[in-house]
Amino acid sequence: MEEEIVIHPPAPLAKRIALLVAVLVISGLGVAMALRLQIAFAAEAERTAARDAAAADAGAAPRVAVTTPVDAEMAPLVVISGTLQPVQSADLGFEFAGRIQRVSVELGQHVDAGDALITLDRASVAAMATQSEAAIAVAEANAAMLRDRVELLGSLVAVGATPSQDLTAAERQLSVAMAQIEQARAVRRSTGVTAADHTLRAPFAGVVTRVPTGVGAVVGPGIVLVRIEDLSSLRLASTVSQADLAALRTGMTATLEARNGVVETQGTIAHLVRSLDPSTRRAPCEAMFPNADGALVANALVRARVVVGAPSPRSAFRPPLVAPMARSSSSTATAASSRVSSRLSPTWTAAGS
Repeated sequence: MEEEIVIHPPAPLAKRIALLVAVLVISGLGVAMALRLQIAFAAEAERTAARDAAAADAGAAPRVAVTTPVDAEMAPLVVISGTLQPVQSADLGFEFAGRIQRVSVELGQHVDAGDALITLDRASVAAMATQSEAAIAVAEANAAMLRDRVELLGSLVAVGATPSQDLTAAERQLSVAMAQIEQARAVRRSTGVTAADHTLRAPFAGVVTRVPTGVGAVVGPGIVLVRIEDLSSLRLASTVSQADLAALRTGMTATLEARNGVVETQGTIAHLVRSLDPSTRRAPCEAMFPNADGALVANALVRARVVVGAPSPRSAFRPPLVAPMARSSSSTATAASSRVSSRLSPTWTAAGS
């Protein structure tokens, strides 16, 4: 009897797709694992090579580049640093309160001595005059009342009806009232003077570095409204040590270093105070620099060199400010520092120049 052949139907399409996806996922994980192992082995090989190189260089001397010095002459030099300040400046404002009626200048504008800067409203000045007149009237009325009180107490003290201390106190109050009258009259005179000239004017020629942006604002007495700076010359205000003070003299030439946009300019030592500050042990020093062309910037941090003697006839050597160095894993050497001290230090010029 023959066996019956049973034919099974093929697996559904979904099962075949799921099997294919599982095979692809397993293959991808295997590839990613292999790549990570390869990267880890490469990193370990690099670390091993670096450790071997460091161990090989541990006992070796650091490698440096040697430069050949040149013959030079040395001259004594003093370096001073500080801020370039205007030769003169002024913060201007009114002595009384008022409302700004007109602003006649702009920021950065050059003005001459006597030019009008700001004008106040005359109505506000007139109000100040009226206020001072009212203050005088009040003070005079108070003084009249106290004067009558003194006369009354005087008659009562004469007959013994009141103690003399009351009369003394009243006389003192009358003296204070009379002083208040004089004070009010002084304010009236001051207001009259200012009312005659309610315009703020430039005291000297210079550049406007501060000015209100508009009109209508009410300003009080003593409030700074305009700043004028005379930039025709700038002064370098600094301090020097005792050793530098002994080497410096008034009239010596000072040269501004060309750095950070500052133009190299020659000036002179204008003032030296031969007295050291008790706390810092340094003396004030000022150098003046002409600035007619406006090339220098006020309030900038600068540094100036002052040669305080002739170059020394002895031969010297000048190492470079920055020497090229070979990199080493153990140490790095610096041939010379680029910092310049403000103390007496050498300057270098090529021999024979």
